[in-house]
Amino acid sequence: MIERVNAIGITAQQGPYAAVFAHKDIAFKFASWISAKFELYVIKD
Repeated sequence: MIERVNAIGITAQQGPYAAVFAHKDIAFKFASWISAKFELYVIKD
């Protein structure tokens, strides 16, 4: 998926311990898109 959309600053792992990691700037922007409450949660942590 990452290669298909040419994402920069995002990594993903598959398998039983799958995870997606993003640069903090990308994470903040994504959190603000979800909701203001979630954005504040991300910023505090």
